[in-house]
Amino acid sequence: MYVKDFNNALIKALNNKDAYGEVINVASGIPISIREVTETVKEIIGKGKPIFGGLDYRKGESMELYSNIEKAKKILNWKPKYELKSSLKEVIEWYSKNN
Repeated sequence: MYVKDFNNALIKALNNKDAYGEVINVASGIPISIREVTETVKEIIGKGKPIFGGLDYRKGESMELYSNIEKAKKILNWKPKYELKSSLKEVIEWYSKNN
């Protein structure tokens, strides 16, 4: 999830009395694997050789985990605006220029 989406949700929560005392998931709401994120970063930066499967999974490890954002949509009238790939590209480009 892109930080701008999080900030927008936080502002909407702070200014919304219906959100007081509620636990509200703020996320993309779209399942994505660590492998997909890693491959996307590799594609953007144009290099890298990730090693998948180098370690055994831990006992009880969740293979799929993502947030239900329906409460954020309903109470905050919020949903994410930024797409993962373009957001990652923007962050990587900023970091490359400023580091």
